[in-house]
Amino acid sequence: MDADIQSGNASTPRDGPTAAGYTRYGSESSGLADLQLASVITAIRRNRLLIAGVTLLGLLAGFLIAAATPNVYEAAAQIEVNPETLRAVEIEGQEGQAAEIDTTYLQTQLELLRTRVLQERVVRELRLDVAGDAAGTPKMRLDAAVDRLENAVTVSQLEDTRLFRIVVEDTDPARAARIANAYAEEFIALNIERQLGTSAFAREFLADQIRDTRANLENSERALVEYARSQGIISLTSPGADGTNTESLAVRSLADVNSALIEARVRRINAEEKMRFEASKPDNIAERSTLQGQLALLRAEYEQKAELFKPEYPEMVALQQQIRSLEQSLANLRTQGQGETMRALRNEYNAALGEERQLQAQLAALETSALSERGDSIQYNILKRDVDTNAAQYDALLERFKQIGTAATQVQNLISVVEPANVPTEPVRPNLAVNLALGLIAGLILGLVIAVLTSILSGKVRSMTDVEQLLGEKALGAIPKGGFDSIVAELRDPKSEIYEAFLSLANRMRFATERGFPRLMSLSSTLPAEGKSSSTFGLAHVLARQGRRVIVLDADLRMPTFLGLERNEVLPDLSRQIRATQGRGITEVLIGEARPEEVIVSISERFDLLPSGDTPPNPAELLSSEAWAALVRSLTDKYDHVIIDSPPVLGLADAPMIASMVNATLFIVQSDRALSQQVRSAIRRLRDNNGKVIGVVLTQANPGSSDDAYDYYQYSYSYGESEATGWRRWLQALRR
Repeated sequence: MDADIQSGNASTPRDGPTAAGYTRYGSESSGLADLQLASVITAIRRNRLLIAGVTLLGLLAGFLIAAATPNVYEAAAQIEVNPETLRAVEIEGQEGQAAEIDTTYLQTQLELLRTRVLQERVVRELRLDVAGDAAGTPKMRLDAAVDRLENAVTVSQLEDTRLFRIVVEDTDPARAARIANAYAEEFIALNIERQLGTSAFAREFLADQIRDTRANLENSERALVEYARSQGIISLTSPGADGTNTESLAVRSLADVNSALIEARVRRINAEEKMRFEASKPDNIAERSTLQGQLALLRAEYEQKAELFKPEYPEMVALQQQIRSLEQSLANLRTQGQGETMRALRNEYNAALGEERQLQAQLAALETSALSERGDSIQYNILKRDVDTNAAQYDALLERFKQIGTAATQVQNLISVVEPANVPTEPVRPNLAVNLALGLIAGLILGLVIAVLTSILSGKVRSMTDVEQLLGEKALGAIPKGGFDSIVAELRDPKSEIYEAFLSLANRMRFATERGFPRLMSLSSTLPAEGKSSSTFGLAHVLARQGRRVIVLDADLRMPTFLGLERNEVLPDLSRQIRATQGRGITEVLIGEARPEEVIVSISERFDLLPSGDTPPNPAELLSSEAWAALVRSLTDKYDHVIIDSPPVLGLADAPMIASMVNATLFIVQSDRALSQQVRSAIRRLRDNNGKVIGVVLTQANPGSSDDAYDYYQYSYSYGESEATGWRRWLQALRR
């Protein structure tokens, strides 16, 4: 027992599990979500008047906004993108083509409906920029009017259709309808102008191209003629199978001479045959045959070599001389044998032969000229191709220019008004019912947010839920509101709420340590006057009613509570006994001026009290003395339970010293007073001094609040509760 008094119950770890399986609440997550929801519900119930007030303000704000907002009317017009629109003028041989409408095209039209160019056209058409008392430059007035129109107009495409809806909102219903209809009409006009503008641009572009191409054609023709003149090239044009054929004069002459040469050669061969026939007659037949054979061989050899050599070649000249010699010999024989007939044939032959030779010489000259002209014709053909290309391009541009001129008269209007806007009769805004509903919802949400944030940000411990969430400690009980006298008075009735609250606390504390209800324990708090003394008295009273001997030590030597009961009307016997002690108590026992039995007063049959006595100059030294430890040991041997009413923690060394020597410390927190940070700091200080804080008791709890009512926590936080039943916590709170 001495060891327990000096250092506390060593078998109970400071933050470890107890015999009942209890661990410090801050290390567990059981029912955390339920506790958080319960905390929110608690904040809402606690601030229900605030929530109601903010909700009413939101409702009032919705009404005022609806009353102050001018009526807004809505007019709508519908237009259609119609690809089946026919041309106003049909051209013979040219069928009208329907424009292909796809998703991209429709999206493009939707964006065109939203362009600022269209909005400016509507503003100018309706003179919206000069309406009212508009001030500023024309550009500023136009921009301001366009901005207003942009905010007032909404353009959308009806799903899976080619219909577009133009919705205009305005405070003037007639003006809203005018704007919607003007918007549709100006969009149609803009579409037509855009098509006409495209044709005009194309015509201007083609006109420039035609002028440039015509100039290029003229320059290329001049270059061709100049080159032909400088090179002496004369081109002749003749009809061909696919048009016209163009050839030079030298080539044409070469063909003509070659044809004449063939005809002369035929005449010469015929004359020669006639002579041969005449010469073959009986006169000098043998000799003529020999000469004719030789002549034929020479002529054949000459013809063969004429393909390789020119007539001026020496070998060719020698052959000619031999041929002439044989011909002369044959002529002499024929003359001798045939007379005048042979001479006539010979003259015919000679004439044909001379013509043939003349044509051969002319053909050779023309061949030389044609070969020379062929080299010059390369550049000529290049220039001629330029002329042909420019001419073809010029013709194509002229044809396209004519087509565009024709197409300009066939503009397609793909946009049509399906449903014009009518003047609305009922405003669309403000809607009083909607405004009131929105104000009600906004006010309710704002009130809930303010209530929850106020509860969270305040940092005060107000409920048992706050004890477990903000402090992380086990909540052992909640004591209803009441002062010391009222609590003492209600404790006399076993059916009172106060008595049941302390009874529930005593029952739960049986599982607080391994040895059951602590034999030696203390009660402390963060600040003075948080209900330590009343809680000490109530707990001791319940234990005494259960047949246990209990003594309370008023160890708050700086601000004693029980000495002030010497004139208490609720406890007259106690007051009389305290007066009999003449104000003596613990202080006099510790300094040796009195014995414990001289100053102990009896409250009931099993409930005794040892008052604090006179206030010493050095309370901390007395409470850390051996005399104090001896006093506690002696009382622990005599009583079943020794309960010490210790001083508050913050700023004093008394409470940590007392907590270090007892088996358990019960921490008292007054509802809605101490900040959670202060309480945590106080509990941490006790534990740092080897104090065994087993839980927290919330005093001055509101019996009418579901989260603070002691009977609610009697069941919600009882020993052995499983996680599966944790949901009942907030369910019970909702029912209350």
